[in-house]
Amino acid sequence: MKLTLKNKPIIALLAASISFPACAASSNNLNCYDTYSCLSTLPKDFYVGLFETTLLLVGTAAVLDHLNLKEDTPYIAADVGSVSYRRAYGTNGNSPFPSAQTLHIAGGYRYYNPDDPNGVSLSFEAGLTMLESSTIDYGAAGQDVRVGSSVEIAAIFAYPVARRFDLTGRIGYESTKTSTHTSVAGMQNVDGSGTHAMYGVGLQYHINDHYLIRVQYENLDTIDRTQNPAKASVVSAGLAYEF
Repeated sequence: MKLTLKNKPIIALLAASISFPACAASSNNLNCYDTYSCLSTLPKDFYVGLFETTLLLVGTAAVLDHLNLKEDTPYIAADVGSVSYRRAYGTNGNSPFPSAQTLHIAGGYRYYNPDDPNGVSLSFEAGLTMLESSTIDYGAAGQDVRVGSSVEIAAIFAYPVARRFDLTGRIGYESTKTSTHTSVAGMQNVDGSGTHAMYGVGLQYHINDHYLIRVQYENLDTIDRTQNPAKASVVSAGLAYEF
């Protein structure tokens, strides 16, 4: 299969993920004055992300060709949910930060076989997730409040399991930034970031040819690799519209 202009939505979405690891690099305030010195100081995540993106692009071409997914349709989606935090590195168990609400806005393209429109399909989606405030209350001593956002790109397989119902699997790459603001005396505000692969599963129901309802679980893994390490997972439900 050739990646022609017809497939430019895929190329644009996948190529965008290459820039995500660079966000983590810039957030670490790297000091570099030319291309060579900057590349030499980039974190390992950048090169891992570049390699994973290349594999995803090659795999995409093979899957589309094998499943004969020649037709595509654009869509938009919005999901609301809840993010749960847990500890990262060394200590197991729940994070002291409680669950918080999330809002996810996304857009993408779904590819399918025109001879079997109700068969397996493959979507490519780019989205932004807002992680609302999560607060640890220390009473009179003050509070710690964490907020964050995540930009991601993902490939989503949809497999029909019943009439109008699809089981979905999601795998992709995401870049997350968090900020923890404190009012506790002697403590400082901290910013964190994480860039890595993510995965998820879900179920979606086609209301008609344009609207579908979806519920999904996403494991964002380590969203913060700096002074306040934490892992996160999101459970959400939302509505998508295919044009």
